[in-house]
Amino acid sequence: MAQQFQLPPQRRNWTEIESLFARVALAKRGPVEDSTYRGQYAEYLLATNRAEEAVKSLEAATQQDDRKVAATWLNLAALLERLNRRADAMKALDLGMAGNAAGDHASLRIAKAQLLINDGKGQAARETLSRDLPSLPIVEHPELYRALGNLLRGLGDLEGARNSYVEWARLAPESVEPIQALLNF
Repeated sequence: MAQQFQLPPQRRNWTEIESLFARVALAKRGPVEDSTYRGQYAEYLLATNRAEEAVKSLEAATQQDDRKVAATWLNLAALLERLNRRADAMKALDLGMAGNAAGDHASLRIAKAQLLINDGKGQAARETLSRDLPSLPIVEHPELYRALGNLLRGLGDLEGARNSYVEWARLAPESVEPIQALLNF
């Protein structure tokens, strides 16, 4: 199945993918509780013109153990955005960041900021990325500073972008990416 999902959507064999999903469900004797599997299943449903079924599948995951997994909420928000339901995607990310769900994670903030940027709300995106940074797990700070630097650069705040890239470099000293970002200024 992984091989099929590495192909571009137009080159995937959806009949083979459907067969694989059926075999996995049969082997597990019911639904599979895995956010990656659910995301791929939703993509399959969307590709086979079953968008509402895809949404319901991912919404069901948010009511089960997968609600504590950020990827579940990211998959749902991405699907809703693809269906031009940006407000619903934003709501899904807000629900995902709640304490009884996945909680506050850099990946959820970055996804929300991207939706805000797509809506032309750069300042709101900036606030989403920069608010209450110490509340995030420290291991997620480099990813957030990278996204914040990219956003600020796009907004024309070059000093803010540079500062974010410097912080990213400080937090990820083994990575060359933040240095490259600074050099490409």
